[in-house]
Amino acid sequence: MMEDSISLRELKTEDLTPFLNSPFTLSRPDGSESQLVLREVRKHNYVTKLGREAFSVHFLGNQEEILPQSIYALNNPEMGRLEIFLVPIGRSEAGTEYEAVFA
Repeated sequence: MMEDSISLRELKTEDLTPFLNSPFTLSRPDGSESQLVLREVRKHNYVTKLGREAFSVHFLGNQEEILPQSIYALNNPEMGRLEIFLVPIGRSEAGTEYEAVFA
């Protein structure tokens, strides 16, 4: 597992797109883990006051668990570690969907 977190300030859609449909390990403060899959990277049609292009990402987790909205550490062996605020936004037979917005 990589120790360094990726800077969210510098993160762009192009950094995440290669990891579509890839698993990320979500680590909780108590040491337990869950698997999420990156399902979508969506550009939004505006640029923030800081000059950043806004975008969102969607992850899919298992159906049995609904994580509360919070900041979670997500690890991918090739990409590294992201600490992002995830919000549960839906549930289906496929699993629970989570969104993180970058603006």
